[in-house]
Amino acid sequence: MHKILLYILTVGLIVGLFIGCASEEIAPTAPTVTKGSITPVVDPFMATIGDTTSSCYYVYTPPGYDVNRAQGYPTLYLLNGFGADENYFVALFSAVDAADWLLSRGDIEPMILVFPSGHNNFGGSFYTNSPHPYVGQSANHILTIVSDVDLNYNTIEDPASRGIGGHSMGGYGALSVPLDSTGVFGSISVIAAPIAFWGTKTMPPHNDETYKGIEALLPSILAETNYDSVLEANPGVGDTAAFRAMFYPAPDRRLTSMAFAMAAAFSPTNPAAPVPTSIAAVGVDLPINIDGTLYMPVWNRWMARDIVSRFSGGQLTSLVGVKVYLDAGLDDDLGLYGAHQVFAGALAAASMSPDVSLYYDGIPNSESADIPADHTTHTFERVKKQLIWHSGQF
Repeated sequence: MHKILLYILTVGLIVGLFIGCASEEIAPTAPTVTKGSITPVVDPFMATIGDTTSSCYYVYTPPGYDVNRAQGYPTLYLLNGFGADENYFVALFSAVDAADWLLSRGDIEPMILVFPSGHNNFGGSFYTNSPHPYVGQSANHILTIVSDVDLNYNTIEDPASRGIGGHSMGGYGALSVPLDSTGVFGSISVIAAPIAFWGTKTMPPHNDETYKGIEALLPSILAETNYDSVLEANPGVGDTAAFRAMFYPAPDRRLTSMAFAMAAAFSPTNPAAPVPTSIAAVGVDLPINIDGTLYMPVWNRWMARDIVSRFSGGQLTSLVGVKVYLDAGLDDDLGLYGAHQVFAGALAAASMSPDVSLYYDGIPNSESADIPADHTTHTFERVKKQLIWHSGQF
């Protein structure tokens, strides 16, 4: 439990810096909120992919949880974003506090929350099955947890009472896993996720910005690796030796590291048939060409795992009857509001639509100045809305 305590203490210190002071005479009395319980459950899967940072998933049971309750409890699985683990929704989003608070007000029905880890040695599995040793059966891993929770907790074993949600990489997984596993989940919530790898969408109030998908991140990746300097010296050509030496994941290379994680999930190297963009040392094929452009043979493998592309491949039927909730900030620093609009457009083209589609603008702080709705702001408010919505679906 030391990891979760450290996360919570850290987040608490940060939040404390932003809370305004009030005089003792006018300070309101905090209501008494009955707390649910959160339990770590040993997760042997993480050892199979060589991840020593995560060894459990968490299960939250609501106050008054009754193992003999006749009707059982609905269950919501919340998947973490890139670079994080099972602590993500507990610490960054304060999901447990949100659930306790909403239950005390009668805003949601009692439910079980499950927090798996989608972490791996590249930072994230993208909840995908892959032959890469760092990824393994990461989609099936979530389904195994579902089976284990149903076996060991008093759940309602019905898709209508089982939801899945996630933020960022976890939002991708919240759609990807149900697309491949029809009839497991009845409701899906997605917050700020790469659910369309490509598309063209101009969205107000950012009429000067057009979403171009993951391709738009190429210049930033080239700058992170300093490979842009190689291209400047060798315009339109590049340098194969420099490419393989300069492209590697690192903590200070946020987008490059994410590209390696996606490559492990979507385009692992086939040792018998390496391609010009293979990074043999870590077993991935990158969709970035030696000349700095998209390398289409690998990019097409990524697009095969794109949510919108999978609709045209026949997987859209997996979402028939499933409720979908979308939430993206208008100032998302990865431009993922555009991805959400491309995805919503694909649903509309199929005569479907998300049940809720939220696009957050800034929310005023105590001094009436907007706090931009970017990739990781307003998390507590967003998870409260997410929980309320899922409760209404169960």
